[in-house]
Amino acid sequence: MTADTITVTVTRWDGGWEIEIDEDNITQARSLDHAQRQVRDYLDTLHPELDHSGWEVIVLPADRMLADRLRASREATRAAQKQQQIAAKEARELALYLRRTEHLGVGDTAALLGVSRGRISQLTKAS
Repeated sequence: MTADTITVTVTRWDGGWEIEIDEDNITQARSLDHAQRQVRDYLDTLHPELDHSGWEVIVLPADRMLADRLRASREATRAAQKQQQIAAKEARELALYLRRTEHLGVGDTAALLGVSRGRISQLTKAS
């Protein structure tokens, strides 16, 4: 295994969760919050020469419909986070421009950007 990301499939049973890494490698965890660590530990026993500690372990249920919905939800969250980063950068640049180039006060800059005066201070302090 050479990837830095691995997707595993989980199925619930009476004792917790069965974690299928691939058809030949299956492990278990009592709860899903331990699944990622369990997968990394399992991979460490299979391939002790590799460091799996930084691997991203994507846990998906065996139910395909639910797995597809989870994938879509995660992708939407990533897209929203990216848009938020873009918006924050633009707000920072605009705040700096309005304060330094247009010589607007904190209150006027806040009113134009639709944020609080405190937020303008944060945005302009960062640079």
